[in-house]
Amino acid sequence: MPTSLALQLSQIASGSTHSLNLKAQRKAHSQSLIFDPDVAAGQDFNTIYVLCLEGYQELCLLDQRFGRFKNTLFSEESKNRERTQMTESENGLLDRVLEDFLGLVGGRLLLRPAIKAVEWLIRRFRVHEYNTTFLLLTFLPYHTAPIFPVLLSILPHQIPPALRFLHPYRQANTSPPRHAIVYSLATHHPFNAALNSYVLRVTKAQQHHHALLAFWSANLAEATTATLDIARSGRKAVQAQNEQDVLIRLLPVLNEGLAAKQVPELRIGCYMILVVLATKAELNDTVVLEIMKAVVAGWTEDTASDGLVCLALLMERRPSVSLPKPMIKTLTSLTGLSSTLQAISQRYRVKRLILALLSSLTKQIAASGATKNLHLVEELLLLPVLGRARSVSALKAIMVAAQELKDGTDEDGGTRARLGDLLLRLSDSATLGPAVVEALQCPGVDIDLLEMKLQTVLPRRQLPAAVQPEDQEMLDVEPGPDSQTAFENALSKLPSRTVDEVSFLSAKPSHLFGQLINVFLLAVPSSTRAQEFSNLPVLRRDSAMNDPLLFTFFIRTWCGPYPAVVRSVALQIATATLSSQQEQPADLQALLPYFVHALADSSKAVRQSAANLVLACSKAYEGINRRKGSKQGSIWAQDDFYGNQKESRAVDWLNVDQARKVISEVFVPGLEECILDGKHVEGLALSALKSSKAGQNGTDERCKILKTADREALFSFFASHASKTPLLAVRSSLLRMLNQVSKVGKTKRTTLLLPLLRDWASEDTAELRKTCTSQRVKFEDLEAEMVRAVEPRTDEGMTALQSIASGELGRRRPNLYAAVFSYFRTSWSTLKEEARLSLARFLLQLSLSSVQADSAKGGSPADARECLRALQLSPDILTALVDDTLAAAHMEPGSTPVKRRKLDHGRLAPLSQPDPKPASDIIEQMTLVLELVDTSKPEFHQPLLKRLFHALERLQELKLELGSELAYLESLVLGSLLSIARQYKASLYILLLSYRLHISSTSRQVQNEALLLVAALAEIAPESVLHSIMPIFTFVGPSLLRQDDDFSIHVIDEAINRVVPPLVDSFRKRNQDPVVGTADLLWSFTAAFQHVPTHRRLQLFTSLLRTLGESEFLFVLLVMLADKYGGKEGAEKFAVELAGQFEASTQFNAVTKYLDVLANALRPKSNKPRLLICLDGSDGRDASEATVHLLSVLAKLLSSMRLKSQLANNSGSGIGQDGKQSTVAGILEKILDLLDTVKNREKGKLFGIMEAKPALTIIPTYQFIPRVATLLKEASDAHVQHAAIACLDTIIEKYGKSTADVVVAAAEVIGSEGLGSGGGRIKVAALFCLRTAVEVLGAATVPVVATALPKALGLLETSMHSESESPQVCSAIFAFLSAIVATVPWMVTPQYLDTILKLVHRSTRGALAPVAQEDSMYALRLIAVHVPAKDCFAAIQRALPEAIAAGPLAVTQHLELLRLSIEKHPNSVIVKHSQLLVDILLGVYDLRRVQASNTSNSSFTVEEVGAIEGQARDCTIKMIMKMNDAAFRPLFVKLLEWADIGLPKKDRRGRVLRLTAIYGLIEEFFNTLKSFVTSYSSLPLENVVDVLKNVKLEDHDHQMLWATVLRALRHSFANDQDNFWQSPSRLSAIQDLLLAQIGQAHGVPGGDDVVVPTITELAVAVDSIDHRKDINAGIMKQLRAENARVRLTAIRCEEALTGRLGEDWLALLPEMLPFISELQEDDDEQVEHETEKWIVQIEGILGESLDAMLR
Repeated sequence: MPTSLALQLSQIASGSTHSLNLKAQRKAHSQSLIFDPDVAAGQDFNTIYVLCLEGYQELCLLDQRFGRFKNTLFSEESKNRERTQMTESENGLLDRVLEDFLGLVGGRLLLRPAIKAVEWLIRRFRVHEYNTTFLLLTFLPYHTAPIFPVLLSILPHQIPPALRFLHPYRQANTSPPRHAIVYSLATHHPFNAALNSYVLRVTKAQQHHHALLAFWSANLAEATTATLDIARSGRKAVQAQNEQDVLIRLLPVLNEGLAAKQVPELRIGCYMILVVLATKAELNDTVVLEIMKAVVAGWTEDTASDGLVCLALLMERRPSVSLPKPMIKTLTSLTGLSSTLQAISQRYRVKRLILALLSSLTKQIAASGATKNLHLVEELLLLPVLGRARSVSALKAIMVAAQELKDGTDEDGGTRARLGDLLLRLSDSATLGPAVVEALQCPGVDIDLLEMKLQTVLPRRQLPAAVQPEDQEMLDVEPGPDSQTAFENALSKLPSRTVDEVSFLSAKPSHLFGQLINVFLLAVPSSTRAQEFSNLPVLRRDSAMNDPLLFTFFIRTWCGPYPAVVRSVALQIATATLSSQQEQPADLQALLPYFVHALADSSKAVRQSAANLVLACSKAYEGINRRKGSKQGSIWAQDDFYGNQKESRAVDWLNVDQARKVISEVFVPGLEECILDGKHVEGLALSALKSSKAGQNGTDERCKILKTADREALFSFFASHASKTPLLAVRSSLLRMLNQVSKVGKTKRTTLLLPLLRDWASEDTAELRKTCTSQRVKFEDLEAEMVRAVEPRTDEGMTALQSIASGELGRRRPNLYAAVFSYFRTSWSTLKEEARLSLARFLLQLSLSSVQADSAKGGSPADARECLRALQLSPDILTALVDDTLAAAHMEPGSTPVKRRKLDHGRLAPLSQPDPKPASDIIEQMTLVLELVDTSKPEFHQPLLKRLFHALERLQELKLELGSELAYLESLVLGSLLSIARQYKASLYILLLSYRLHISSTSRQVQNEALLLVAALAEIAPESVLHSIMPIFTFVGPSLLRQDDDFSIHVIDEAINRVVPPLVDSFRKRNQDPVVGTADLLWSFTAAFQHVPTHRRLQLFTSLLRTLGESEFLFVLLVMLADKYGGKEGAEKFAVELAGQFEASTQFNAVTKYLDVLANALRPKSNKPRLLICLDGSDGRDASEATVHLLSVLAKLLSSMRLKSQLANNSGSGIGQDGKQSTVAGILEKILDLLDTVKNREKGKLFGIMEAKPALTIIPTYQFIPRVATLLKEASDAHVQHAAIACLDTIIEKYGKSTADVVVAAAEVIGSEGLGSGGGRIKVAALFCLRTAVEVLGAATVPVVATALPKALGLLETSMHSESESPQVCSAIFAFLSAIVATVPWMVTPQYLDTILKLVHRSTRGALAPVAQEDSMYALRLIAVHVPAKDCFAAIQRALPEAIAAGPLAVTQHLELLRLSIEKHPNSVIVKHSQLLVDILLGVYDLRRVQASNTSNSSFTVEEVGAIEGQARDCTIKMIMKMNDAAFRPLFVKLLEWADIGLPKKDRRGRVLRLTAIYGLIEEFFNTLKSFVTSYSSLPLENVVDVLKNVKLEDHDHQMLWATVLRALRHSFANDQDNFWQSPSRLSAIQDLLLAQIGQAHGVPGGDDVVVPTITELAVAVDSIDHRKDINAGIMKQLRAENARVRLTAIRCEEALTGRLGEDWLALLPEMLPFISELQEDDDEQVEHETEKWIVQIEGILGESLDAMLR
C-alpha cells in the first residue's frame, strides 16, 4: 500500500462515482450558461431565481405567450422542486412543460433575457441532463454563436445517440461547422429523424421562427442531395432500393410540412427539398404528379411564387404536358400568374409548365367552349420564354381546337369571336406574328376553314394565286351536306327586295347587310353558291350599272374585316359583274378609293383580285366618250353612292377624262408591282399628287404626268371620299396617304380636311370606339391620323389644334388631346419662329390653367406642361417667356402693359398683355418658366442673364409680400446664373446679390446655390470677390454648416477649395501675414463648430486645414478651439483627433507655435497673439480658467495614442530620431519656462503635459527629475504638489531602472514630503508613486522602504481612527504594502507582519470601505505567497487571539490566509510545520467552547461558529492532503486526545463542545477521503462508545454531539470497502449500542434522519447474513417498544433496509411476519399507516401479496 496519502486520494477522485459525493454534486451545481463554474458553484437557488426571473419577465414583455409559464417553471415553488424526488409521471409532465418553453424561446436565444430564462431551466430542472436532445436541437440553429460551445461544455458525458456527432466538438470546446451537421444529417438517420420531428412539433405548436426553419431547410436540402448521391453507388437494384428508402423517410415529413398552411417558411423549405428530390432522384410520373398536387394544395399568396418554382422543376421530370383539372383551377385563380412565371423564368426553367397550362386550357376551351381563361392563354403565349417551336406548337393546338369547335358548344358564336380576336392580336404582335403564320402552315390546320369558323382574316405568308370565278379549282369544292343545308336555310330567310336601302355605304345602319354577309360567308366555299348569291334579286345585279346596291355590298365586304378568301371572292364577283355589263359603259370613279385600298391589302390574292377589277374599270372607260369636259351626270352612282343625295353630291368628283387618266395612266401601269408589294399603291398615288416629273419616288416611268389641275382635282377627290366614307379602314388608309402631302397647287390639305377633323372631334368617344372595334380598326391610330390631317403651320390649322387641346372643340377626348400634344412635339421643328412662340405661350397658359386631367373640357395642364418641356425652346422664346412672366409679376390693376420688344434678328414679336393676376398665379407661372430655363442649358443663353437678375429681384419683393422663402425659385435662378457664370465672366453684381440672398435666406438650397456661385466667381474674378467674401463665411455658421446632406457637404468643399487658396495668395502678394488675414475666416468656422453635425466635423476642418496649409494654420485652429470651447470634453477630444490627421512633425510644429502663442499671451504687453487669444481678462473671462483650458488641450494633444503610434512608426512621423529628441526637448524647455509665468494651479497642467507618454518615448526626461523634486519641496499649492508627484510617477515607471540613483533620491523626497504633510490626495499620489518605485527598482529602494514603511503603517492606523482621511488613503497604503511584500518580502519583519495582521483585523470592524477591504485581502494573499512559511505560520498563530477578538470576519480572513499558505507551500514544508499548524487549528476548533464559556462577551453566533469550523475543516483537509499516513496518524491521535482529555474532568460541557468540533472534522475526513481512511475508525471507536452510552439527549449540546457522531459513523460505514466493520470485535462494540439509539432518536429533533441512515449503512457494510439477522433482531425488539415513536422509528429503519438491500434483506421476512401482523393492528394510527407503506414496499419487491402470509 502506498505510504503517500495524496496518492491514495488521487485514486479515489479518479474512480469514485458515488451519489453522495458532495464534490460531484457541487460540480453538477456549477454547470451554467452564464457564470464561470467557480462563481456558479457558490450561488444558491434564491440568487439564481432572482436573476433568471428578470430575464423571464423581459421575455413576457416581448411575447405574451411566455406568461403561461409564470405559475409553473418560474413560480416561487419551483425553487424547491427537485427532479430526483419526483415520480415518473410528474417528471413526464414536467418534460412536456420544459420542452414547450424551449420551443417557444428558441427564436430569441440570441437575446440576453432568453439565455437568463434558459439558465433557470439548466440550474433548477437540469434540462441539459434530462432533456438533452430537445435542448440541443433548440440551440442547434445557433451553432455558430458563442453560446453553443458553452452549452456543449455543460452536457453530460454521454451525449444522446442521435447527436453523437457533437462529441468531438464537446471535447474541443468549439462550435461544429456547417458541413459536419450536413454530413450527419445525410449519414446519421436518427439525427435526421430527430431534427425533422423537432421542427414539425415546434411548427404545430406555432413556436417556429426564421432561424430554425432556415437552418432546417438549407441543411436538409443539402443533406438530401448528399444522401441521394451516396445512394447511387452499387448495382441498379441497390440504387433503386436506396432511393426508395430516402423517399420513404422524407415524403411523410414533407407531406406534413406542406400541410402547415399558416407557416410559409416551412412550406418553402419543403419546396426546396422537393426540388432536390425532383432533380436528383428517379421518380415515376405518378409520384411526381402526387407531389405536384401536394404542392398546389393549400398554398397562399406568400408561398405561391415559390410553389410555382417547385412545380416548374417538377414538371421538367414529367413525360407528359398535361395537368389535372383541380390543379388547373388553382393555378388559374392566382393573381398575376403570367407575370410571376416571367419573373421565375429569369432563373428557372418554366417552359414545360407553361406548355402544360396552355395544353390543358386549350382542351378545356375545345371541350366546353369556356373562354374565361382566354386572357391567361394570351398572356402565357406572349411571355418571351417558350421559344419559336413551342409557341408554334401551342398556337397550332389553339387553331385545331377552334376548327373542331362544334355549334352545340358555341351556340351564340362568342367563343369563336373571342378566339378570332385572340389570333388577330397575336398575329399583330412583333414576337408572335411569325409564329402565327407558321402555325397556319402546319399540317392539320385548314386556314380557310379556320377563317370561316372564326369569321375573321388571318395573316398568310404564302397564298395561292387568285382565280377567276370560272376557275373551278378554287371555288368548286364539294360542300358538305351540313354546309349546303345551312346555306339554303339562310338563303330562304333573305327578303327578295329592299325597302329603302340604295347603298350599303350609307352612314345609316343597314338592317340587311348583316344577313347578307352571313349568307355570303356560307356561299364562298362553293362557286355555285357564290354565283347563286350574286344573282339574288335583292342585290339587283342586272341593274348594277345604274343601282349601287350590289357594288357597295361587295365594297363593304372586301374592305371589311373578313377572311382573305371572302375579300377576294367579293372582288372577283364585282369584276365579273363589271365585265358582263361592258355594253353599258359608265364612269366608275366611285370605285377608285376602294380598289386603291384593296391594292394595299396584306393578302396577295386580294391584291390580285383588285388588280383584275382595276383592269375591268379601265376597259369600261373605253366605251365612254372621251371628250374634254364630259358632264358629271355620266358618273356612276353620283347621287346615291353614300346613300342620300346630299352626301353623295358633296363629293368632289373628277371629270371623266381625269378619272380615266388616273385609272389608266397612273394605276394600271403599276398593277404588277402592286400585286407583289401592297405598299406600292401608296407610292403611285403620292407620285400622282406630289410630282410633275415621271419616275419620282420610284414610280413606274409609264405613269403619265398629270397637270396641276388634275392633281388638285385628284387631291380633293381623295379628301372628300376620306370625309364621306363610313368605312374607317378606308378612311385611315386615305388619310395616311393624304397626310404626306401638304398641298397640291393652291389646294391645302388643311382646307380640305379641317371640317372632317371638326366633325370627328365633336363625336362621342364611346360610339367612335365601338365603331372602330366592330370594323377592326385601331382607334388610337385613327385618331392620330385625324389630327395629322391639318397642318399647324397654317393659322387655321394651329387654331383648330389649339381649340381641341383647350377643350373648345371636343369634350372628354383624352386620346385626341394626347394625339394633339404629340403632334405639337413632332411638328415643332417645321414651325416658324413666330408660330413656335405663339404655341409656347399657348402651352404655357394651358399649363397654368385649373383644368384637371379628368375634366370634361380640354387636355390636362400636366400634359401641356410635359409637352412644353419636351420642346426645344430657343433663346428668343425663353427670353420672351421670361419677359411675359416679369410683365405679369409687375402688372397691377390699372397699369399699362410693357412695350412690345424686338427679336434679336430685328423682327417684331407679339408680346402678350397679361391681365392682373394674384400672387399665387404669378408664382406658379414663374416656377414653370424658370424650370424651362433651368432645363434648357442656360449656359448657352447669355441674353437671359439680365432678365434672370430681374427675376431674382422680383422674387425678393414677392418674398416680402408673401412672407415666404420661395427657396425653390431662388435656387432655380441661382442655378441658371451659376451655369452662365461658369461659361462667361460675370460682374461683381452677382456676388453682391448672392451674398444678399445667402444671408437673408434660410433655405438650404438657396444658400447652396449662392455659395456655389460665389465659388465659381472666385475663380473668374478673384480680386473682385475675395475682399467681399468674409461676410458670407461669417453667416455661414448657423445656416449651411449645420446641414447634413451630401450636397451641402459638396457645396462647402467647393467653396473652401475655390475661395480659400486665392484668399491666402492675395495676402502673401501684399506681404501680409496670412494668419492675421485669415483669422476672421477661421474664427467663423470655429464659431460654427457646435453647429456642424458630429460625424462631419473632422472631414470639414481637415479639408479646411489642408487647403490653407496644415503646417501654418493647424496651431491657429487648435488655439481657437481650446480658447472658445476649452473645458468641453467633446471639443477637446475633437482637437486631438483633428491633430492626429497629420504627421507627427506637423503636430510637434503646431505644439511649438501653440506654446509661443500661449507664452506671448501671458506676457503683459503682447500684441500679435491677441488676434488669436486674450488672457488678460479684458474680455470679461477668468484668465486663469482660460489658461487652464488651453493647457488641458495641449496635454491631451501630447498624450494622444495616435501620436504615440506615429512616433513608433518612424515612416509615419515625418522626422528622424534626432529630430524627435531635439523637437521634444524644445517643447519641454518651453513648458519649463512657463513655470515662472503661470500660477500654481496652471503649473499642475504643465506637469500633466510633461507626463505625456508620447513625449517621454522620445527624450530621456529623467534630467527633469531633480527640478521637479525641488519644486515638490518648495511648492505650497496642493495642485502643484499632486501634479509633480504624478509627473514623477510617470517618469519613474518609464525610466526608473536606468536612473536608479536619481529616482531613489526623488522617492525619498516623496516619502518625506508626500507622507509627512498635505491632504489625503497628496498622500494617495505619494503612496502610489512609492509603489511604482518599489516595483520598478526592487532592492534598490531598501532605504526608501525602511523610512516609508513605518510611516505608511502609522498612517494606516491613524486612518482607521480618523474620519477625515479618505478610503483612498487606506487603499493606497495596502497597495504600497503589496508592492513591498511582492518585491522585497524580507523587509517585512515579524514585527511588521504582526502589525499588518493586527491592522487588517481591525479593518474588519467597519473601519475601511469595501474597496480598501479588497485591497487588504490582496495584501494578505501576497503575504501567504511571498513570506517564508515559518514567519507566516508563526504570525498567524500569534495574531489568532487578535483575530478572534476582532470578530467573525477577521477570523475568516485569518483562516483564508492560513489556507493560502498551506496551498502555496510544498509537502515537506507542511510536514515540517505540522505541529504548529495543528496548534493553530486547535485554537480555531476551541472557539465553540470559548464562546460558550464567555456567554456575556460572546461575539459569535452559532451559525458563525459553524461556518468558521467549516473553514477550519477545509484547511485541515488541505493540510492532510500534503501529508502521509505516518505523519498524520499521530496528529489524529493528538486531536482526539485534545478533545477527550485535554480539559479538566469537571469541565464536562467544554469536553462535549470540543468533541462536537472534532467529530465534525472526522465526519468531513471520512466523507472526503472515503475508504482509504476507514481504518482510522478504530482510533475514536472507544470514545464513540463512551459518547453513545453516556449522552444526555435532553441537553442541546449533547444532541449536537450525538448527531455528529452518528453522521461520522455513517460515512465510515458507507466507505468501508475493506470489510473493516465485519470484524466481530469492532462490530460487537458498536452494533447493540447503535441499535439502542432507535429508542432514543425520538428525543432529538430530526433524530430519525440521523439514526436510520446510519443503521442502514451498517447493514450494508456487514455483508453477512448472520450479522444482518442480529441487526434485524435488534430492530424488531424496538417494534414492540411501549413508545409509539420508537416503533415508528424502527419501522422506518426496516423500510430503509428493505429499499436498500431488497431481496437480500427480505430473506429475513419469516422472522418479520409476526411483527408486521401485530403492527397492522397497532393502536397508533401513524404506526399503522407506516406499516402499510412497508408492506406495499415488500410486495413490490417480491411481486406477490403478503395477505396469505399474514393470516
